Amino acid sequence: MMATDPMEYPSKPRRRSRRNALLQGKEPLQIRIPTAVKRKFKAEAALRGLEPNEMFMELWNNFEANQKRRRATDELGPAPEPVVGEA
Repeated sequence: MMATDPMEYPSKPRRRSRRNALLQGKEPLQIRIPTAVKRKFKAEAALRGLEPNEMFMELWNNFEANQKRRRATDELGPAPEPVVGEA
């Protein structure tokens, strides 16, 4: 006999649609990384209560801030000149 109680089979949480993400100025970052690194990254994000893209943005923001700090102290030298056509 099949269960009719919807609580017995909870639905998966709804994910944002790709269209919705694109409307918010987001798009996929298509990179290849070792499977073990991907698993560790996703597990770490879950432990922190973050989606992987949220953790990536935190890491990227910290990276950029660190680069600016290092350039300010001349550890890296001046920022490279932009390539013609880049904003």
